[in-house]
Amino acid sequence: QAATELGARAAVLAASQALGSKPQTSEEAARLLSRLYDAVTCDGVPDQVVDALARTATIPVTNGYIAAAAQAATLAARLDGADAPQHRHRRILQALVLQSMC
Repeated sequence: QAATELGARAAVLAASQALGSKPQTSEEAARLLSRLYDAVTCDGVPDQVVDALARTATIPVTNGYIAAAAQAATLAARLDGADAPQHRHRRILQALVLQSMC
């Protein structure tokens, strides 16, 4: 949601969707993901698969974003401000999204 509010098309690739170790398969997937999305984050996907996707993709491919999102919720709850915690949380997530795309 944080990424889409910024106008990005993003996807989360879960471990259950991980690709085989064949280079040709990961290259094809990276090209397809690059056409469909502005960024991809992988959750529980083996590092070698994430690395293979990142080498071929023309978009940012990150790993561990889901863990960072949980930490962002903790940070948002500790920050002072007039915004509700869920709004602070979304802003922190948006900052993480922007950082990953730079």
